[in-house]
Amino acid sequence: MLAERGREMFIESIRRTDMIRFGAYFGTWWENPGDPDAAHHGIMAIPTEQIQAALGTANPLTQNQGY
Repeated sequence: MLAERGREMFIESIRRTDMIRFGAYFGTWWENPGDPDAAHHGIMAIPTEQIQAALGTANPLTQNQGY
């Protein structure tokens, strides 16, 4: 799936997003020699609306560290 989307949608500039989604971005590939400490770049911010929506639940969300 990743390879197919890479061929069909290379003009759309979504390759990085796809590679993160499929777990391939932090590995070794032609443009990235690989960095074992780089996995922290895959942590994204949780939208404020989602945090607020989960406030009254049994498992409220907390923002990822650094955001």
